[in-house]
Order: sequence, then C-alpha cells, then structure tokens
Amino acid sequence: MVDLAEKVKKVSKLPILTVGRLQYPEVAEKVLMEGKADFIVIGRGLLSEPEWVNKVKSGKTAEIRPCIGCHEGCLWQMIGGEPTSCSLNPTCGHETEWQLIPLKEKRSLLVVGGGPAGIEAARVGAERGFEVTLWEVSDRLCGNLWLAAKPDFKHDISDYINYLNNLAQRLPIDIVLNKKATAEDIKNFGADYVILATGAQMEPPTFDGDNVLTAIQVMDGMQPQGDRILIMGGGV
Repeated sequence: MVDLAEKVKKVSKLPILTVGRLQYPEVAEKVLMEGKADFIVIGRGLLSEPEWVNKVKSGKTAEIRPCIGCHEGCLWQMIGGEPTSCSLNPTCGHETEWQLIPLKEKRSLLVVGGGPAGIEAARVGAERGFEVTLWEVSDRLCGNLWLAAKPDFKHDISDYINYLNNLAQRLPIDIVLNKKATAEDIKNFGADYVILATGAQMEPPTFDGDNVLTAIQVMDGMQPQGDRILIMGGGV
C-alpha cells in the first residue's frame, strides 16, 4: 500500500497513514524518511509482538517476535466469526487470562524438545522463575521450522527461526543438544516438572518397497530414485 500512500500524499495536505506488512522497523523507517507517508500502521505485527513499539524505541529489534503472515489466527479466525488469536503468540486474545505468575519458591523444569513449542515453554518457565533445562535430540534448535523455511518465499519463517535462536540464547536456561531423552533419563534427572514438546512424525501411506519418501525427506536432501515419480498431494 506504500505506493498508493505516496500518490495520495502528493495531492493531499492531510496526514497520510499506510499499511501492508510494515513490521520490519528498518522498512517502516525508510517509508517515513522518504516521505512516502506520515504514519505507519501495524496490525498483525502487533498481534504477534504487542511490545513492538517499545522494543523498537529501546533498540531491541532482535527481540521482536515476527509475524509470518500465515493468517491462521487472525484473518481466518475473524472471517469465521471467532476471537482473534496468533499462531506465534499464544497469549494473543488471552492477555487477561494467562498471566505469568512468579513462583513463590524455586522449582526445576525439564523441557524435552527444542522446537518452537519447547522454546516457548522454556521461555514461560524461565520468566516465571523456574530453573529450566531443555533437551534437544538434534544438533540445533527450532525443529522442523528449518525444513519449512527451505523454499525461498518462506523467508518469514527464517526470521522466526532467528528470533527463536536469539530468544534461547537470552534465556537463563541450560540447553543440551544431541540429547535423546528416554523415560529413564527423565526419571533420573529428577525435575519437579516435565514438559514433552517432541513434536510429531508423519506416517506416509504404507506401500511395498523402500522407495516411498515424504515431502520433508525430499526437502531435507533425500533423492527419489527412478524415471517415473508419483507425487501424492498438491499443496505447497
């Protein structure tokens, strides 16, 4: 919408506001500095990050939880007559219900799984005062988000990965990579509370032979063999 705002501004003396995924501070600032609009309006970006303005003002832009433009919790919820929410900000729409109540005495928390759910659980636990340990089976955090960000047009998910990694480094938590958790490991660790955030595994249709791959396996580098390949499913 910036191009339209610029055209209107040339013929109007009224203050001009503009919108359109201007959640990146450097982009919003550039629009203002170039005189294309007088005000920047942020909608979805404030659902994912209510402290957007304060974090920009204080120079903490790396701490801004990005909007990935999925529309799952905001637009589609609104169209369906449901309350607004956000795929990345679980407290959106529940701000008065879900408060981070500080612990009265120290407790330990073990989070198993370092994907987005595990990191968010660790964040909430740490901010409440838990002594948090996070186990991740692979050598990096963020789980399947890495595969989801593979297509070039999924750069918003890459931004979310950067945010989560930055968040994990800031949190006062003990992160253990390459750690496969067993029931015995968890029991022996002896945490007061345990959160399982291990995600899910896709189960493809069963066919004879070993030449059936999932889309995730192909995106992760596995190559289908043969001259004739059948793709089941027409999603992205």
